[in-house]
Amino acid sequence: MGTSDTGPGFWHQAPLMFVAALSLVHCKGLFGVSPRRCNLAPVQEYSQDVGMKTDLVTMNPSVIQRAFEDLVNETWREKLLQRLHSLNGSILWIPAFMAKGGKERVEWVNELILKHHINVRTAYPSLRLLHAVRG
Repeated sequence: MGTSDTGPGFWHQAPLMFVAALSLVHCKGLFGVSPRRCNLAPVQEYSQDVGMKTDLVTMNPSVIQRAFEDLVNETWREKLLQRLHSLNGSILWIPAFMAKGGKERVEWVNELILKHHINVRTAYPSLRLLHAVRG
């Protein structure tokens, strides 16, 4: 991505940008909070690009199926646990009731959070809120 169409200072002035197509990163000075991560985006591997601090992480339940193989074995559960532990006090925003199978996957995640005493605060938007946002 060149700067010819955006101007030489674009990336330093832009309030929002996508980095490595994994997380939404914004200028802390404009919003006063650290980055938000979408769909449990990995942070550790990209920390030089996106930093390590996170305040809000979204997780569509389908991520459990696509990125963590529906937790079919201990290896996948451990990978999810590592990702959840890395949230370290963040808010985990889960639109749990939007898709078929979402409730079951959210229950799996909740069980892991409780069983392993993971330092995360969960938030579940209501369908009413989600419909209002979608319009």
